[in-house]
Amino acid sequence: MIMILKKALELTKSIEDYRLDMDELAKKKGFSNPDVITISQKLDQKMLAVQKILYTIYTPQTGTLDYQSHKHG
Repeated sequence: MIMILKKALELTKSIEDYRLDMDELAKKKGFSNPDVITISQKLDQKMLAVQKILYTIYTPQTGTLDYQSHKHG
């Protein structure tokens, strides 16, 4: 479980870095610039990865995190 959460935190930090980079570049080159679009796509991939991680530990039936099945990870 700790490793899963660590990975999610690392991705979250990376997402913030990409977002800041994208904002700066978009201000300089515009939102339709190919470089801005590329960063945006990478940002989407990283956000999806965080969502997948969280989904693996989330129990939809109860609406809670499933600590028991991931406590050794």
